[in-house]
Amino acid sequence: MQDRRNFLKSSLAAGVSMSALPAFAQQSGDDYKALVCVVLLGGIDSQDCLVPTAPSGYGSWAKARSSIVAPLKDGSRARDGLVTLGQSAQGFGFVPEMRGLADLYRRGDLAVVSNTGPLLEPVTKRDIVDKPGKLPPRLASHNDQQSTWQTLAPEGAPTGWGGRMLDALGKGSDLAGISIKSNTSFVVGQTAPGVTVPPDGISLPFGISPADKKRFGDLSDLLEEHFRGVGQSPDSLFEQDVVIAQRRAYDASVKLAGLLDGNTAGDTAKIAENKLAKQLAMVAKMISIQKPLGLSRQVFAVRLGGFDTHRNQFEKLPGLQRTLSEALLAFQNTLNSMGVADQVTTFTVSDFGRTLISNASGTDHGWGGHTYVMGGAVRGGRVIGEIPPYDVGHDLDWRRGAMIPTISIEQYAGALGSWFGLDTDGLQEVFPNIGRFDRNAVKLF
Repeated sequence: MQDRRNFLKSSLAAGVSMSALPAFAQQSGDDYKALVCVVLLGGIDSQDCLVPTAPSGYGSWAKARSSIVAPLKDGSRARDGLVTLGQSAQGFGFVPEMRGLADLYRRGDLAVVSNTGPLLEPVTKRDIVDKPGKLPPRLASHNDQQSTWQTLAPEGAPTGWGGRMLDALGKGSDLAGISIKSNTSFVVGQTAPGVTVPPDGISLPFGISPADKKRFGDLSDLLEEHFRGVGQSPDSLFEQDVVIAQRRAYDASVKLAGLLDGNTAGDTAKIAENKLAKQLAMVAKMISIQKPLGLSRQVFAVRLGGFDTHRNQFEKLPGLQRTLSEALLAFQNTLNSMGVADQVTTFTVSDFGRTLISNASGTDHGWGGHTYVMGGAVRGGRVIGEIPPYDVGHDLDWRRGAMIPTISIEQYAGALGSWFGLDTDGLQEVFPNIGRFDRNAVKLF
Protein backbone atom coordinates (compact mmCIF):
# COMPACT_ATOMS: atom_id res chain seq x y z
CA MET A 1 0.00 0.00 0.00
CA GLN A 2 1.32 3.45 -0.89
CA ASP A 3 1.70 5.93 1.95
CA ARG A 4 0.11 9.35 1.73
CA ARG A 5 3.26 11.21 0.68
CA ASN A 6 4.20 8.79 -2.12
CA PHE A 7 0.66 8.75 -3.47
CA LEU A 8 0.60 12.52 -3.69
CA LYS A 9 3.97 12.65 -5.40
CA SER A 10 3.04 10.07 -8.01
CA SER A 11 -0.49 11.23 -8.82
CA LEU A 12 0.04 14.78 -10.08
CA ALA A 13 -0.51 15.66 -13.71
CA ALA A 14 1.44 18.94 -13.88
CA GLY A 15 5.04 19.42 -14.99
CA VAL A 16 6.53 19.46 -11.50
CA SER A 17 5.56 17.26 -8.57
CA MET A 18 5.48 18.08 -4.87
CA SER A 19 3.97 16.75 -1.69
CA ALA A 20 1.04 18.46 0.00
CA LEU A 21 2.80 20.20 2.85
CA PRO A 22 1.97 23.76 4.01
CA ALA A 23 3.17 26.64 1.85
CA PHE A 24 5.65 29.12 3.32
CA ALA A 25 6.33 32.74 2.53
CA GLN A 26 8.91 33.28 -0.19
CA GLN A 27 12.08 35.14 0.70
CA SER A 28 14.05 37.98 -0.81
CA GLY A 29 16.47 37.20 -3.62
CA ASP A 30 19.29 39.13 -1.86
CA ASP A 31 22.23 37.26 -0.36
CA TYR A 32 21.44 34.16 -2.40
CA LYS A 33 23.12 30.83 -1.66
CA ALA A 34 22.51 27.35 -3.04
CA LEU A 35 23.71 23.86 -2.16
CA VAL A 36 23.80 21.24 -4.93
CA CYS A 37 23.92 17.62 -3.76
CA VAL A 38 25.29 15.14 -6.31
CA VAL A 39 24.07 11.67 -5.29
CA LEU A 40 26.24 8.84 -6.65
CA LEU A 41 24.01 5.79 -6.44
CA GLY A 42 25.48 2.38 -5.75
CA GLY A 43 28.54 3.28 -3.69
CA ILE A 44 31.42 4.82 -5.65
CA ASP A 45 34.80 3.15 -5.26
CA SER A 46 36.68 6.23 -4.10
CA GLN A 47 39.84 4.13 -3.73
CA ASP A 48 39.81 3.92 -7.52
CA CYS A 49 39.41 7.69 -7.87
CA LEU A 50 42.20 9.12 -5.73
CA VAL A 51 45.16 6.75 -5.98
CA PRO A 52 48.63 6.73 -4.34
CA THR A 53 51.41 7.91 -6.63
CA ALA A 54 54.39 7.10 -4.40
CA PRO A 55 55.97 3.76 -5.39
CA SER A 56 55.24 1.97 -2.11
CA GLY A 57 51.67 3.19 -1.79
CA TYR A 58 50.89 2.52 -5.43
CA GLY A 59 52.41 -0.96 -5.17
CA SER A 60 50.17 -1.87 -2.23
CA TRP A 61 47.11 -0.47 -4.02
CA ALA A 62 47.81 -2.28 -7.31
CA LYS A 63 48.53 -5.59 -5.56
CA ALA A 64 45.27 -5.44 -3.58
CA ARG A 65 43.22 -5.09 -6.74
CA SER A 66 45.31 -6.76 -9.41
CA SER A 67 42.26 -8.54 -10.87
CA ILE A 68 40.74 -5.11 -11.63
CA VAL A 69 43.86 -3.31 -12.78
CA ALA A 70 45.30 -6.04 -15.03
CA PRO A 71 42.44 -6.09 -17.60
CA LEU A 72 42.86 -2.34 -18.27
CA LYS A 73 44.99 -2.66 -21.40
CA ASP A 74 44.97 1.09 -22.00
CA GLY A 75 47.21 1.63 -18.97
CA SER A 76 44.72 4.02 -17.36
CA ARG A 77 45.66 2.72 -13.92
CA ALA A 78 49.39 2.78 -14.54
CA ARG A 79 51.28 4.84 -11.98
CA ASP A 80 52.68 7.24 -14.58
CA GLY A 81 49.16 7.83 -15.97
CA LEU A 82 47.75 9.29 -12.75
CA VAL A 83 47.01 13.03 -12.71
CA THR A 84 49.10 14.43 -9.86
CA LEU A 85 47.77 17.21 -7.65
CA GLY A 86 50.89 19.02 -6.46
CA GLN A 87 52.30 19.71 -3.00
CA SER A 88 48.92 20.00 -1.27
CA ALA A 89 48.20 16.34 -2.06
CA GLN A 90 51.69 15.03 -2.52
CA GLY A 91 51.64 11.28 -2.99
CA PHE A 92 48.17 11.09 -4.56
CA GLY A 93 46.60 11.64 -7.95
CA PHE A 94 43.29 11.28 -9.73
CA VAL A 95 42.78 8.55 -12.30
CA PRO A 96 42.90 9.99 -15.85
CA GLU A 97 39.14 9.78 -16.36
CA MET A 98 38.80 12.35 -13.56
CA ARG A 99 41.14 14.91 -15.06
CA GLY A 100 38.38 17.50 -14.81
CA LEU A 101 38.30 17.16 -11.03
CA ALA A 102 42.09 17.45 -10.96
CA ASP A 103 41.80 20.71 -12.94
CA LEU A 104 39.22 22.03 -10.46
CA TYR A 105 41.42 20.99 -7.55
CA ARG A 106 44.54 22.66 -8.92
CA ARG A 107 42.77 25.94 -9.64
CA GLY A 108 41.32 26.01 -6.10
CA ASP A 109 37.67 25.27 -6.86
CA LEU A 110 37.57 21.74 -5.39
CA ALA A 111 38.48 20.15 -2.08
CA VAL A 112 38.66 16.45 -1.25
CA VAL A 113 37.11 15.46 2.09
CA SER A 114 38.81 12.23 3.05
CA ASN A 115 37.23 9.11 4.51
CA THR A 116 33.75 10.40 5.34
CA GLY A 117 30.77 8.29 6.38
CA PRO A 118 28.01 7.60 8.91
CA LEU A 119 29.10 7.40 12.54
CA LEU A 120 27.26 7.26 15.84
CA GLU A 121 30.39 8.63 17.51
CA PRO A 122 34.12 8.60 16.73
CA VAL A 123 35.31 4.98 16.72
CA THR A 124 38.40 2.88 16.22
CA LYS A 125 38.66 -0.69 15.01
CA ARG A 126 39.06 -1.87 18.61
CA ASP A 127 35.87 -0.01 19.59
CA ILE A 128 33.70 -1.82 17.08
CA VAL A 129 35.32 -5.19 17.75
CA ASP A 130 34.62 -4.84 21.48
CA LYS A 131 31.21 -3.20 21.08
CA PRO A 132 29.50 -3.95 17.74
CA GLY A 133 26.63 -1.70 18.85
CA LYS A 134 28.82 1.26 17.97
CA LEU A 135 28.31 0.44 14.28
CA PRO A 136 25.70 2.60 12.51
CA PRO A 137 22.61 0.63 11.48
CA ARG A 138 22.28 -1.20 8.14
CA LEU A 139 25.73 -0.33 6.80
CA ALA A 140 25.60 -2.72 3.85
CA SER A 141 22.12 -1.72 2.60
CA HIS A 142 22.01 0.50 -0.48
CA ASN A 143 18.61 2.05 0.22
CA ASP A 144 19.30 2.64 3.90
CA GLN A 145 22.73 4.16 3.31
CA GLN A 146 21.46 6.41 0.52
CA SER A 147 18.84 7.62 3.00
CA THR A 148 21.38 7.96 5.82
CA TRP A 149 23.60 10.22 3.73
CA GLN A 150 20.66 12.43 2.79
CA THR A 151 18.53 12.34 5.95
CA LEU A 152 20.80 10.95 8.73
CA ALA A 153 18.43 8.00 9.19
CA PRO A 154 17.71 4.70 7.37
CA GLU A 155 15.11 4.45 4.63
CA GLY A 156 11.73 5.96 5.51
CA ALA A 157 12.92 9.21 7.11
CA PRO A 158 10.42 11.97 6.20
CA THR A 159 12.86 14.87 5.75
CA GLY A 160 16.40 15.41 4.48
CA TRP A 161 19.04 17.61 6.06
CA GLY A 162 18.94 19.97 3.08
CA GLY A 163 15.24 20.58 3.59
CA ARG A 164 15.68 20.83 7.36
CA MET A 165 18.32 23.53 6.87
CA LEU A 166 15.77 25.56 4.90
CA ASP A 167 13.31 25.03 7.76
CA ALA A 168 15.83 26.16 10.38
CA LEU A 169 16.65 29.30 8.40
CA GLY A 170 12.99 30.12 7.76
CA LYS A 171 13.68 29.89 4.02
CA GLY A 172 11.31 27.08 3.08
CA SER A 173 8.90 27.50 0.17
CA ASP A 174 7.47 25.45 -2.66
CA LEU A 175 10.49 26.05 -4.90
CA ALA A 176 13.30 26.17 -2.34
CA GLY A 177 14.06 22.44 -2.42
CA ILE A 178 14.35 20.99 -5.92
CA SER A 179 15.29 17.55 -7.22
CA ILE A 180 16.10 17.21 -10.90
CA LYS A 181 14.56 14.20 -12.66
CA SER A 182 13.83 12.00 -9.61
CA ASN A 183 12.52 12.55 -6.08
CA THR A 184 15.40 12.93 -3.65
CA SER A 185 14.86 12.99 0.10
CA PHE A 186 17.73 15.44 0.72
CA VAL A 187 15.64 18.46 -0.38
CA VAL A 188 12.47 17.69 1.62
CA GLY A 189 11.68 19.67 4.77
CA GLN A 190 8.57 20.54 6.72
CA THR A 191 8.14 23.93 5.05
CA ALA A 192 10.04 23.02 1.87
CA PRO A 193 7.95 20.17 0.43
CA GLY A 194 10.41 19.13 -2.25
CA VAL A 195 9.78 19.68 -5.95
CA THR A 196 10.87 17.47 -8.84
CA VAL A 197 11.71 19.26 -12.11
CA PRO A 198 12.42 17.35 -15.36
CA PRO A 199 15.89 18.02 -16.83
CA ASP A 200 14.32 18.85 -20.22
CA GLY A 201 12.13 21.60 -18.77
CA ILE A 202 8.49 21.98 -17.80
CA SER A 203 5.82 20.38 -19.95
CA LEU A 204 2.45 21.99 -19.27
CA PRO A 205 -0.77 19.96 -19.55
CA PHE A 206 -2.64 20.04 -22.86
CA GLY A 207 -4.57 23.25 -23.35
CA ILE A 208 -2.62 25.32 -20.82
CA SER A 209 0.26 26.82 -22.76
CA PRO A 210 -0.13 30.45 -23.95
CA ALA A 211 -0.56 29.23 -27.53
CA ASP A 212 -3.24 26.73 -26.47
CA LYS A 213 -5.11 29.39 -24.51
CA LYS A 214 -5.33 31.55 -27.60
CA ARG A 215 -6.50 28.58 -29.62
CA PHE A 216 -9.01 27.04 -27.22
CA GLY A 217 -10.27 30.00 -25.19
CA ASP A 218 -13.00 28.89 -22.78
CA LEU A 219 -11.86 25.26 -22.89
CA SER A 220 -8.45 26.29 -21.56
CA ASP A 221 -10.14 28.17 -18.73
CA LEU A 222 -12.10 25.05 -17.80
CA LEU A 223 -8.93 22.93 -17.86
CA GLU A 224 -7.17 25.44 -15.62
CA GLU A 225 -10.06 25.35 -13.15
CA HIS A 226 -9.83 21.56 -13.15
CA PHE A 227 -6.09 21.47 -12.42
CA ARG A 228 -6.44 24.14 -9.70
CA GLY A 229 -9.38 22.35 -8.12
CA VAL A 230 -11.71 25.31 -8.41
CA GLY A 231 -15.07 24.49 -6.86
CA GLN A 232 -13.89 21.18 -5.42
CA SER A 233 -14.71 20.62 -1.74
CA PRO A 234 -13.79 17.01 -0.93
CA ASP A 235 -14.86 15.62 2.42
CA SER A 236 -11.81 13.55 3.37
CA LEU A 237 -8.50 15.06 4.45
CA PHE A 238 -6.67 12.80 2.00
CA GLU A 239 -8.68 14.10 -0.97
CA GLN A 240 -8.21 17.67 0.25
CA ASP A 241 -4.45 17.13 0.30
CA VAL A 242 -4.55 15.81 -3.27
CA VAL A 243 -6.44 18.90 -4.46
CA ILE A 244 -4.05 21.24 -2.64
CA ALA A 245 -0.96 19.42 -3.94
CA GLN A 246 -2.22 19.47 -7.52
CA ARG A 247 -3.07 23.16 -7.29
CA ARG A 248 0.38 24.04 -5.99
CA ALA A 249 2.10 21.82 -8.57
CA TYR A 250 0.05 23.40 -11.35
CA ASP A 251 0.80 26.95 -10.20
CA ALA A 252 4.50 26.16 -9.84
CA SER A 253 4.59 24.56 -13.29
CA VAL A 254 3.00 27.56 -14.97
CA LYS A 255 5.33 29.97 -13.19
CA LEU A 256 8.47 27.98 -13.94
CA ALA A 257 7.47 27.32 -17.55
CA GLY A 258 7.18 31.04 -18.15
CA LEU A 259 10.53 31.83 -16.55
CA LEU A 260 12.36 28.96 -18.22
CA ASP A 261 10.94 29.50 -21.70
CA GLY A 262 13.89 30.42 -23.91
CA ASN A 263 16.27 30.40 -20.92
CA THR A 264 19.79 29.46 -22.05
CA ALA A 265 21.65 30.15 -18.79
CA GLY A 266 22.67 26.54 -18.25
CA ASP A 267 23.30 25.47 -21.84
CA THR A 268 27.09 25.63 -21.49
CA ALA A 269 26.86 22.97 -18.76
CA LYS A 270 25.39 20.44 -21.19
CA ILE A 271 27.58 17.69 -22.63
CA ALA A 272 26.36 15.28 -25.29
CA GLU A 273 25.36 11.89 -23.85
CA ASN A 274 26.16 13.05 -20.30
CA LYS A 275 22.99 12.61 -18.21
CA LEU A 276 24.47 14.23 -15.12
CA ALA A 277 25.55 17.31 -17.06
CA LYS A 278 22.00 17.63 -18.39
CA GLN A 279 20.62 17.66 -14.84
CA LEU A 280 23.19 20.21 -13.71
CA ALA A 281 22.33 22.41 -16.68
CA MET A 282 18.75 22.58 -15.36
CA VAL A 283 20.11 23.46 -11.90
CA ALA A 284 21.99 26.37 -13.49
CA LYS A 285 18.79 27.53 -15.19
CA MET A 286 16.88 27.34 -11.91
CA ILE A 287 19.60 29.36 -10.18
CA SER A 288 19.38 31.99 -12.91
CA ILE A 289 15.70 32.68 -12.08
CA GLN A 290 16.00 32.81 -8.28
CA LYS A 291 15.42 36.59 -8.14
CA PRO A 292 12.00 36.59 -9.85
CA LEU A 293 11.12 33.62 -7.66
CA GLY A 294 12.00 35.69 -4.59
CA LEU A 295 14.35 33.09 -3.08
CA SER A 296 17.50 33.63 -1.05
CA ARG A 297 18.27 29.98 -0.25
CA GLN A 298 17.81 26.85 -2.33
CA VAL A 299 18.93 23.23 -2.15
CA PHE A 300 19.15 21.02 -5.23
CA ALA A 301 19.77 17.33 -5.80
CA VAL A 302 20.89 15.46 -8.93
CA ARG A 303 21.69 11.77 -9.31
CA LEU A 304 24.05 9.49 -11.22
CA GLY A 305 23.67 5.72 -10.86
CA GLY A 306 25.66 2.63 -11.75
CA PHE A 307 28.37 2.62 -9.06
CA ASP A 308 27.53 -0.78 -7.54
CA THR A 309 30.52 -2.41 -9.23
CA HIS A 310 30.66 -5.96 -7.86
CA ARG A 311 31.59 -7.29 -11.29
CA ASN A 312 33.41 -5.97 -14.34
CA GLN A 313 34.43 -2.78 -12.57
CA PHE A 314 37.10 -2.11 -15.18
CA GLU A 315 34.33 -1.91 -17.81
CA LYS A 316 31.82 0.14 -15.82
CA LEU A 317 33.63 2.55 -13.55
CA PRO A 318 35.93 4.52 -15.88
CA GLY A 319 33.00 5.79 -17.96
CA LEU A 320 31.09 6.83 -14.84
CA GLN A 321 34.15 8.63 -13.49
CA ARG A 322 34.49 10.52 -16.76
CA THR A 323 30.79 11.42 -16.71
CA LEU A 324 31.05 12.77 -13.16
CA SER A 325 34.27 14.67 -13.70
CA GLU A 326 33.31 16.30 -16.99
CA ALA A 327 29.85 17.25 -15.70
CA LEU A 328 31.20 18.92 -12.56
CA LEU A 329 33.85 20.84 -14.50
CA ALA A 330 31.30 22.10 -17.05
CA PHE A 331 28.86 23.07 -14.29
CA GLN A 332 31.44 25.05 -12.34
CA ASN A 333 32.59 26.81 -15.50
CA THR A 334 28.97 27.72 -16.20
CA LEU A 335 28.50 29.13 -12.70
CA ASN A 336 31.67 31.17 -13.18
CA SER A 337 30.32 32.64 -16.42
CA MET A 338 27.00 33.42 -14.70
CA GLY A 339 28.82 35.32 -11.94
CA VAL A 340 27.39 33.16 -9.14
CA ALA A 341 30.31 30.80 -8.43
CA ASP A 342 30.78 32.13 -4.88
CA GLN A 343 27.07 31.64 -4.12
CA VAL A 344 26.79 27.96 -5.11
CA THR A 345 28.49 25.01 -3.43
CA THR A 346 28.29 21.55 -4.98
CA PHE A 347 29.15 18.38 -3.09
CA THR A 348 28.98 14.60 -3.55
CA VAL A 349 27.45 11.85 -1.44
CA SER A 350 27.24 8.11 -2.09
CA ASP A 351 25.93 4.98 -0.38
CA PHE A 352 29.37 4.03 0.95
CA GLY A 353 32.94 3.50 -0.15
CA ARG A 354 34.07 0.09 -1.32
CA THR A 355 36.65 -2.48 -0.26
CA LEU A 356 40.27 -2.09 -1.29
CA ILE A 357 40.57 -5.84 -1.78
CA SER A 358 38.97 -6.77 -5.08
CA ASN A 359 36.16 -9.24 -5.49
CA ALA A 360 37.35 -11.06 -8.63
CA SER A 361 36.44 -8.37 -11.18
CA GLY A 362 34.85 -5.86 -8.78
CA THR A 363 34.68 -4.57 -5.23
CA ASP A 364 32.30 -5.10 -2.32
CA HIS A 365 30.37 -2.71 -0.10
CA GLY A 366 32.56 -0.74 2.27
CA TRP A 367 32.00 2.12 4.70
CA GLY A 368 33.99 5.36 4.54
CA GLY A 369 34.83 7.05 1.26
CA HIS A 370 36.23 10.28 -0.16
CA THR A 371 33.84 13.06 -1.12
CA TYR A 372 34.28 16.20 -3.21
CA VAL A 373 33.17 19.79 -2.50
CA MET A 374 33.24 22.37 -5.28
CA GLY A 375 32.55 26.09 -5.52
CA GLY A 376 33.98 29.58 -5.66
CA ALA A 377 33.70 30.00 -1.89
CA VAL A 378 35.42 26.66 -1.18
CA ARG A 379 39.01 26.73 0.03
CA GLY A 380 39.98 24.29 -2.66
CA GLY A 381 43.21 22.62 -3.63
CA ARG A 382 43.27 20.77 -0.30
CA VAL A 383 42.65 17.32 1.11
CA ILE A 384 40.71 17.67 4.36
CA GLY A 385 41.45 14.91 6.85
CA GLU A 386 43.95 12.09 6.68
CA ILE A 387 43.81 9.57 3.84
CA PRO A 388 44.07 6.06 5.35
CA PRO A 389 46.74 3.67 4.03
CA TYR A 390 45.80 1.84 0.85
CA ASP A 391 46.50 -1.42 2.58
CA VAL A 392 44.87 -3.89 4.98
CA GLY A 393 45.40 -4.66 8.66
CA HIS A 394 45.77 -1.06 9.86
CA ASP A 395 43.67 0.62 12.56
CA LEU A 396 41.12 1.99 10.09
CA ASP A 397 40.67 -1.25 8.15
CA TRP A 398 37.14 -2.39 8.99
CA ARG A 399 37.35 -5.46 6.75
CA ARG A 400 39.15 -6.22 3.47
CA GLY A 401 40.32 -2.64 3.17
CA ALA A 402 36.95 -1.00 3.80
CA MET A 403 37.71 2.21 5.69
CA ILE A 404 36.35 3.16 9.12
CA PRO A 405 35.35 6.83 8.64
CA THR A 406 37.32 9.52 10.43
CA ILE A 407 34.92 12.30 9.40
CA SER A 408 31.20 11.93 10.13
CA ILE A 409 28.34 12.98 7.88
CA GLU A 410 27.43 15.52 10.58
CA GLN A 411 30.86 17.15 10.36
CA TYR A 412 30.72 17.21 6.56
CA ALA A 413 27.16 18.48 6.38
CA GLY A 414 27.65 20.84 9.30
CA ALA A 415 30.47 22.64 7.48
CA LEU A 416 28.16 23.09 4.50
CA GLY A 417 25.36 24.24 6.81
CA SER A 418 27.54 26.89 8.45
CA TRP A 419 28.32 28.36 5.03
CA PHE A 420 24.62 28.19 4.18
CA GLY A 421 23.83 30.40 7.17
CA LEU A 422 23.09 28.12 10.14
CA ASP A 423 24.29 29.27 13.55
CA THR A 424 25.19 26.93 16.41
CA ASP A 425 21.57 26.45 17.47
CA GLY A 426 20.51 25.82 13.88
CA LEU A 427 23.21 23.20 13.41
CA GLN A 428 22.12 21.44 16.58
CA GLU A 429 18.51 21.48 15.39
CA VAL A 430 19.31 19.97 11.99
CA PHE A 431 22.06 17.62 13.20
CA PRO A 432 21.14 16.45 16.72
CA ASN A 433 24.30 14.31 17.08
CA ILE A 434 26.75 16.94 15.88
CA GLY A 435 27.91 17.62 19.43
CA ARG A 436 29.58 14.19 19.52
CA PHE A 437 32.13 15.32 16.93
CA ASP A 438 34.69 18.10 16.48
CA ARG A 439 32.84 20.75 14.45
CA ASN A 440 36.07 22.49 13.51
CA ALA A 441 37.67 19.43 11.88
CA VAL A 442 36.18 20.15 8.44
CA LYS A 443 37.03 23.69 7.32
CA LEU A 444 35.71 24.00 3.80
CA PHE A 445 35.37 27.78 3.49
